[in-house]
Amino acid sequence: MHSQQHVAFRAECRPFAEPPVQSANGSVPSLEPSYYRARYYDSSLGRFLTEDPLDFDGDGTNFYDYALNDPNVFVDPFGLWHCVADADCNFTPEFKKGLDRFQLCIGKTEVIITSGRRPPTPSRPNTNHTRGEACDIGRNSNPNLPRDKVVSCFLQSFPNSYGQEEKNGGGIPGTHFHFQQNPLPSTPPGFPPGVRPYQP
Repeated sequence: MHSQQHVAFRAECRPFAEPPVQSANGSVPSLEPSYYRARYYDSSLGRFLTEDPLDFDGDGTNFYDYALNDPNVFVDPFGLWHCVADADCNFTPEFKKGLDRFQLCIGKTEVIITSGRRPPTPSRPNTNHTRGEACDIGRNSNPNLPRDKVVSCFLQSFPNSYGQEEKNGGGIPGTHFHFQQNPLPSTPPGFPPGVRPYQP
């Protein structure tokens, strides 16, 4: 408040699915449906207008939700694949397009990304992960993704890129699929057979 007791700013916090009544500048937001690349969202209804294309293959039976109704933990920018826990999916536009193509190739099976962009470290200041050009798709989180389908869809969706299946680190059992946009200088593009050791 100012010294004359006038309100300088008013904010209203509402659940993520409910539209604000009034913005900070006093205008009322448009109630027209918003297009989010895969589906239209109607803020007056607080839900998408069309069903999630994953149907019953996704989690739950609410076909109109967004990111399992938990946008603080999950993101779903294309309406299909999403990231879990602390996975940072701030990928480059080109890498996102590859993930979108990969999801479309996989079909209705949900793709859960378990590791994305990582902060640089002194020993690894500039990697595919730190640039937002790599991700890991954990097999423990994606039990319905068969390796042969993953390899086929990766090669179609990420031409001239590199992918591999590698062991999990940190004492976590199992493996994950690692995708990176740019192969290392000594590594040809493709998806080699077998399981590679974990590489941080």
